[in-house]
Amino acid sequence: MADDLAEPLRRFYGAIDVAICNPPYIRTSWKKSFGAILEEAGLSGVIPKMRNTAADLIFLAQNLRMLRVGGELGIIVPAGVINSQRYRLLRKTLLERYAIKNVIQLPRGIFPGTDVSAFILTLAKNEPTSDFVSLFRTNDKGILSFPIEVELNAAMGRMDYAFHAWQIEKEPQLTTGVTLAEVSEIKRGSLDNVSARKYGIPIFHTTNFKDITNSNNFVIPDQFQAPKEILKDYLVAETGDIILARIGRSLEKQLAYIKKGKVILTDCVYRIRVSPPMRQAVWTALASADGRSWMLAHAKGTGARVLAKKDLQDFPIEQRGA
Repeated sequence: MADDLAEPLRRFYGAIDVAICNPPYIRTSWKKSFGAILEEAGLSGVIPKMRNTAADLIFLAQNLRMLRVGGELGIIVPAGVINSQRYRLLRKTLLERYAIKNVIQLPRGIFPGTDVSAFILTLAKNEPTSDFVSLFRTNDKGILSFPIEVELNAAMGRMDYAFHAWQIEKEPQLTTGVTLAEVSEIKRGSLDNVSARKYGIPIFHTTNFKDITNSNNFVIPDQFQAPKEILKDYLVAETGDIILARIGRSLEKQLAYIKKGKVILTDCVYRIRVSPPMRQAVWTALASADGRSWMLAHAKGTGARVLAKKDLQDFPIEQRGA
């Protein structure tokens, strides 16, 4: 990660034709030298400013700047680089300045002892990307899928195979219907779990979903019942509401329909409030196999997945086979 690394390598080995890299997934304090590395790679100003910098992004820039023109890089990157809105400008810049050849989605948990979501990104230096990017997925036996060809505008938004495969396979099956935002009010809990525990406030957190035995008719247990005088200060889910995990490794399985009771939600849980005539349709859509598949495809993240409210608002209610 030193800015003077390129010179001795070029002196001893000449122009570098091919680079292969598996960078560490760590965060490191920003150093002035990182700016020079990003600048030479043409990535200055495209990475979000943070006190701690992702090492994989510096490794990406370091490799790109040391390649000869036309040289190729194969690098493993976390899911955020591929599908997070935070890195949209980075993807746009890579697509415009380099030729992204392939993006390969690896099986989750492929690295022993971790549950991270990772991708292989292959690209060539100083060659503009063609009109399409090839996306692949490999299973745990190393068998590669057939490619999905994605247009550049779509690739700037996301380059993960699972998302685009869902769009191709499921989108044509959707009937003319409505989005979740059109028939419901979606709000995120207002209290963080640490503060709730510190002040002894009974709350419902993502870890509590595992204790629900009947998600279709969830009766709030007494342990979650908060005093009436504090309910008004926080976001509360009650009878008729649907609760859904906003973050988690298996968030597509973490949802429930509240049959009875009231509970304060943490900021890791959504409350979906639907008018009585549409409640059954919304619950059926969310809890269906297609609904869970939609959540899995649209959630983002390297470790724990995150389902953004903006994406959830676009959830389609009427689905065939739901």
